[in-house]
Amino acid sequence: MKNLFSLCVLLFLISLNLTGQPGPAVINLPENKSHLKSTQFVWLNPDSLIIEEYDQSGEEWIRTWKNSYTYDGFVNILQFYSYSWDGNTESWLNYVKTDYTYDVSGHLLLGIGYDWDNTNDGWINSWKIEYTNNEDGQPVLGYRYSWATTSAQWENSSKYEYFYDDDNNRKQYIYSFWNEGNSLWVNDYLDKDTMDANGNIIRHIGYSWDPDQLLWLESDKTEYEYDNMGYLTDNIEYEWNPESSQWVNSGMYSYTYDENGNEIRFIYYQWNSVASQWINWSKYEHLYDPENRCIQRNIFYWDEDDGQWIHTIRTAIYYTDNPTGNRDMDGKSGVVYFPNPAGETMVFRYPEGQDARIDLFTPSGTQQGTLEDSDKNGETRIDCSGLNAGCYLFRLMIADGKVYSGKILRR
Repeated sequence: MKNLFSLCVLLFLISLNLTGQPGPAVINLPENKSHLKSTQFVWLNPDSLIIEEYDQSGEEWIRTWKNSYTYDGFVNILQFYSYSWDGNTESWLNYVKTDYTYDVSGHLLLGIGYDWDNTNDGWINSWKIEYTNNEDGQPVLGYRYSWATTSAQWENSSKYEYFYDDDNNRKQYIYSFWNEGNSLWVNDYLDKDTMDANGNIIRHIGYSWDPDQLLWLESDKTEYEYDNMGYLTDNIEYEWNPESSQWVNSGMYSYTYDENGNEIRFIYYQWNSVASQWINWSKYEHLYDPENRCIQRNIFYWDEDDGQWIHTIRTAIYYTDNPTGNRDMDGKSGVVYFPNPAGETMVFRYPEGQDARIDLFTPSGTQQGTLEDSDKNGETRIDCSGLNAGCYLFRLMIADGKVYSGKILRR
């Protein structure tokens, strides 16, 4: 079980990239229906991360994968590279890369993925996804294509349709795949989300398409619980049992945070139907630097025979101090913000004589508002009275091209 677990986690980690949802310093994890995703975990613009797997026989950590990222002025990912480790040459080898294109407002329009061709020693096309956005910059339609090497052209692969409520929260998502034989799109998966008044998802229901009955059938459900600060504490997954016509337990996540609102741990449990109880399956632990940037993620699996957690994978996360994505906001950069945690008002100060813009987001990437300072007086005050208690992310953009991002708390 350990080898399968490690393989699934490794494949998941090397796939971490932008999904196109709006947000400044957020790399959302790809949507999937496995237990390997974390709902709220936030990466604050890392330069790179290195994944290592523990070799129990040799009792040492072995390098496996490396991801690296570059960003634009909106702190959106421009390029994502993944490398595999060659133990013989002790060097990183090209594996996959993705290039992203955005509109002038920083909304994702295009992503192109490439695989490394060892034979020709170069990058070759693999997949492409194109987005159409609404007036708020949210994706409403996405087409994914696969590269056909024989015909040397892009071919239809899948389609994504997004629907939103009056508060611009995503309420529905439809995934379809391309049927080459019939030359038409075929329904596959329907995702419906229910949000609370704070824009937090409280329920997700997934449906699978039945081609015989030509209707959507219940497939999976997830329910989310939050504390009084707005932090996600638990989410429970269910699967639909058509024989009993009821939802049955499948998996559960439990989250723990530090005093700064950083997610320091989440544990995934699987439901044991025989014993009618939750059993340990996997655990993720995160370490942070003084600037609240995650610098290490540790992954454990539960050894049922020994009754203990086994440390199997660790990820070291690295940051650069270049202007884009710089979070050195202790005054050395001329940028400060206070108080934090905030009450009714928070103040941002920066060098005078420049235009500035501040975007505020929830940890899941939902934009809460935008403030622009055209007076160039070097100060912007944010009215926090309308914000619920909890954690928020901000992106401060100054006209000289510098971008700062970080985390604030609302009491």
